[in-house]
Amino acid sequence: MLAAEYARIPYADDSLMPVPINSSTNSSTLHDYLFMSDILATGWTALDFAGQGPGDTVAVFGAGPVGQMAILSARVRGASKIYVVDHVQDRLDLAASHGAIPINFASEDPVEALRRLEPAGITRVVDCVGYEAEDAQGNVNSSIVLHHAGQVVAPQGGIGVVGVYGSGSQAQTIDIKPLFMNNFSVRGGVSSPLDLGTEMLKLIGTGHLHPGSIVSAVIGIEDAPQYYGRFDRREETKVVIEFPL
Repeated sequence: MLAAEYARIPYADDSLMPVPINSSTNSSTLHDYLFMSDILATGWTALDFAGQGPGDTVAVFGAGPVGQMAILSARVRGASKIYVVDHVQDRLDLAASHGAIPINFASEDPVEALRRLEPAGITRVVDCVGYEAEDAQGNVNSSIVLHHAGQVVAPQGGIGVVGVYGSGSQAQTIDIKPLFMNNFSVRGGVSSPLDLGTEMLKLIGTGHLHPGSIVSAVIGIEDAPQYYGRFDRREETKVVIEFPL
């Protein structure tokens, strides 16, 4: 991660993607293209890992920036229903404005809720949380999302993992029995924004995707320390730092 007014990045032009700029381009449009470089590609890739196609039901664990991108992506990819699980109400409200059905795990058991809503299971589940996942009491439990995903995914379904996980104290445990009995797939990893660039440009340019809609604040670099704190306290969903030209 880099936050500075100036930086020298060797060979930075090796990974640039030209975006269409014209007289109608505004800050909102630029934010749409900005997120191609990371979170939009990650949310889209989570659905690729899960195997999502038209008509699938989708459950997104985590309503942060990547989870919001997964929701927007699932909608444009033709999901029949999209559920989102989190405990930050503002983020759940934002997800609901994008067509997702919110489930607040602080007030109801997400597994019970999803099973009630989809008795046959969720065909595609994505983990956009990772090792910092919390339980209903606010305790860090790095295995809980993977555990819940395995309990709600439909037979022959798929789980996509883009939440960051580690080893050692961040190691996870997962119940293999549901995987064995229900024959679902689990796939995870990192995204490749350059490989998705052409498709993302088209979807944004035609108005099918508007990832900039999740921006909660636009600031100058001098305000970055304050907003790192606000984001850490989950008072912001996505902050963009703009530099004067």
